[in-house]
Amino acid sequence: MEIMETENRNALVIVAQHLQEDLALRSKLAGVWIDQQDGEKLIVAITTDPAIDANSPTERSTVEQEVRAKIAASSRAATPRLEFRAARYSLGRLEQIQAELSDRIGRPPGYITGAGIHPENNVVTITLLDTAPVSLVASLRNQYQDAVRVARAKQGDAYSLSDADRYSGTDGN
Repeated sequence: MEIMETENRNALVIVAQHLQEDLALRSKLAGVWIDQQDGEKLIVAITTDPAIDANSPTERSTVEQEVRAKIAASSRAATPRLEFRAARYSLGRLEQIQAELSDRIGRPPGYITGAGIHPENNVVTITLLDTAPVSLVASLRNQYQDAVRVARAKQGDAYSLSDADRYSGTDGN
């Protein structure tokens, strides 16, 4: 039983990787991962297609058909259960933001220590030193809106940029 479960999980991982690597889907998908609901493993595709928000079956079918075609091409197993969720930013946009922020890592004044994509939340998490000024957080909020989330390097506590006025770079609050 465990071997079959491992094989199924590995097949899902391979399918999810193929979807993430597909350049044609990058502008339509913000992330792909494996989840479990009611004991069944499924692939969750986060899409930026506005039709997902509108729950339009006609529009959704285009993205869904592309995803299913890619799955069929990359897997010999039966098509896994799919779930589509809406997102604001494509994976390509999140990668662009991450690249911009990663270029700033280690540069003076050195407040930014990391930047990583979290497709489940559709954000880029930026790690800042505790000594980072509030003005830097405000600047990041203005530049990237809600596409980024800030975490402090010392404690690793996550803060939403919408809460930037409560973020303190010096007193730990």
